Amino acid sequence: MAAYQDLQLLRREIEADEADGAIAVNQADIDRIGVRMAFTDLLRDIEPAWRALEAQGIDSPGQAYDFVRVWIETFEIPRADQAFVAVEVAGRPLMVAAFERRTRFGVRMLQPFAGSHVGVNAPLMDRTRMVRLSQTDRRVIWSRIGKALGADLIRCGRVRAEDAALLPDAIEIPSDSLYRTEFSSWEDCDRQQRTRSRRKHDKQQGAKLAALGAVSYEEIGAEDDASAAMDILFADRAARFSEQGIEDPFATPKVRAFYRSIFANTGALTGHMQVLRLDEAIVAARYNLVAGDRMFCLISSMNTEPKLQPGSPGKQILVYLMQRIFAAGTRIFDMGAGFTDEKRHWCNVCLPLVEALMPTTVKGKLFALLVSIGPRLKHAVKSNQKLFAWAKSLRARLSRRN
Repeated sequence: MAAYQDLQLLRREIEADEADGAIAVNQADIDRIGVRMAFTDLLRDIEPAWRALEAQGIDSPGQAYDFVRVWIETFEIPRADQAFVAVEVAGRPLMVAAFERRTRFGVRMLQPFAGSHVGVNAPLMDRTRMVRLSQTDRRVIWSRIGKALGADLIRCGRVRAEDAALLPDAIEIPSDSLYRTEFSSWEDCDRQQRTRSRRKHDKQQGAKLAALGAVSYEEIGAEDDASAAMDILFADRAARFSEQGIEDPFATPKVRAFYRSIFANTGALTGHMQVLRLDEAIVAARYNLVAGDRMFCLISSMNTEPKLQPGSPGKQILVYLMQRIFAAGTRIFDMGAGFTDEKRHWCNVCLPLVEALMPTTVKGKLFALLVSIGPRLKHAVKSNQKLFAWAKSLRARLSRRN
């Protein structure tokens, strides 16, 4: 078991403020306030702290304990390459973080395990209490983490822009945005997100799809056998990536094995798929992970046969899905990072993301500035509609030549 180490705060600026509805900190806690930190290479050592913070809600599957556990097990990551941190203030968990150790060009780095497979990779924290710490206090915490783990650079991956302010001295690189559909009911969602013309269009596409055969919608849970549906999902997704000239991130056997394993997890994070069938054949599918009243979509697919396009199975499945999930108690449907047409139709929340790099040494700072050049150029291209359209067209043409 990892032992906590005492780290006295340089400043003590946590204030109790009942009036604004924030969580109060009593005077006894203020009197003995200090930071205790645990460092370990065994994930289970910080499980109690992680579970306590996870119960408050997560912004991404990558912040779930079981997601990280299954990732490490599936990819057989050496223990020497694992690093975990738990931070406690006034006897209560404040933050947990999980990192994979990497070395590039002599630069020792800490980075999230799942990379781009999840929309957000920020450490899991009690935001209300973290905000109450001064920037100096937060700098002390992260400086201690960097020194204790021997890192030149801490790469947090994509984080919400508002959370980047809680990462002192971080180099922020503008990235995509995270898109969500947040409603208390299907009726609210339908009323606010679908215009009369949108409903008419959805109905027309539904009729075109129904003209091709019998349409049925099905939901598959973690306790069900989802293997056949996942095979089709991966195949259709791969075909779409090939058309776009994009490397398939789900192509390797271990990646697919991970998605199968975490789907079947029965803890705080569990799998849920939706499929749309035409004459029993799956023509659209969505792979999600669920935590409480939040559902996160990690993969979506649609059959690419030209005859199906007028009926748009990909859009039709979302009409069925939105009705079912909000009726079943889901309140936040996270559709992931990056803008798409379906997100324009359904998402009412857009959260800007940034890539956060936290150098802890001069070497780390120089490397951070170097590796930030590519992402900044990519963001600039994606922010310009004409340039982005040209880049996508070029990528597709080059892919076809290969």
